[in-house]
Amino acid sequence: TYHLMSYNAALNVPFSSKLAARLAIDQQNHDGYIDDGSGSADKFGTRVKVSYKPTDRISFLLTAERTSDKSTNMNTVPVPGSAGNLPNLGLVVPDADGDGVADDVLSPNPDDPGSFIEEPNGIADIVDTGWEQPAAGDEWTNDIYHPAPKNNSTYNTFSLQADLDMGWSTLTVIPTLNRNERILWSELIMGTAQGGDLIEQSFKEKQWSAEARLASSKDSRVTWTVGGYWYKSDENNINQVETDLLDQAADTWENGSGGGPPPMSFNGIGGNLAALQGPPPSAIAPYTSDNPLTANYRTPQDSLAFFGQATYPITDNFRLTGGVRKNTDNNNMKYRIVIYDVT
Repeated sequence: TYHLMSYNAALNVPFSSKLAARLAIDQQNHDGYIDDGSGSADKFGTRVKVSYKPTDRISFLLTAERTSDKSTNMNTVPVPGSAGNLPNLGLVVPDADGDGVADDVLSPNPDDPGSFIEEPNGIADIVDTGWEQPAAGDEWTNDIYHPAPKNNSTYNTFSLQADLDMGWSTLTVIPTLNRNERILWSELIMGTAQGGDLIEQSFKEKQWSAEARLASSKDSRVTWTVGGYWYKSDENNINQVETDLLDQAADTWENGSGGGPPPMSFNGIGGNLAALQGPPPSAIAPYTSDNPLTANYRTPQDSLAFFGQATYPITDNFRLTGGVRKNTDNNNMKYRIVIYDVT
């Protein structure tokens, strides 16, 4: 059960024959499915509805919702035999001696697969052990070099439904506003730490929509609905990355290092695979935080639709329904990348 706790409650308050309100709450919590805490749930939602009916033909329904989600996202769990399938991208952890380079004090024990001996082998220990599930673990066990990604999200929805009964039909109008904010923290490469903090990704989105429709009266033999729908959204996605890429490139240019970037080896299944990766290492300490790189993405969208549907009862047990809808959608992506401290 992972200490699952879930509850919900609702309260109805009739102020008068024309005005009433309802409050509902929902909570869900449980521990993570993996021992690093990933996969946990921490969600809380509230909803308030207010109904007002000034006359027999006019009614309003106001709704406000808010949901908070601080759950921990699922994480990757390396499995036995995966050591070295990912490259050694200038790893600096673990670094027990503090020399700025990932430790290399262990080697796989050829006589006891899954264990290690204290003997350097030219490969960082995190590649020997960090990519791999701990020897005494299982598929629900992780190591300290695979931190669980974090999440902090809020979702807000506000809507108003207005109904006008005109006798021969009912007019309904529903404007809605959604405001969502999400912040995610994760590592760049499959949840694996490279000596730095979790990378922050920020998402902010606003959504506007409106629907207007006419519907036949309840006692009409032929039931029909016609209407239109409009939707617009704008999402901003901001990624901030601390990188020493510019310093390495500048050092390569100033010192005249030539010959192109050196090959980077992948110790994967079937032997070594060399891939050209750049820029080459420089004298500047890796993973310095003097050059933040920010990527800003916007994905504006809008949609306009018209629809109609009618149902005709041929007999008491057989009805014929037909409908039509036309959509016009416009999806875009706009982005820019900003690098500070360019010298």
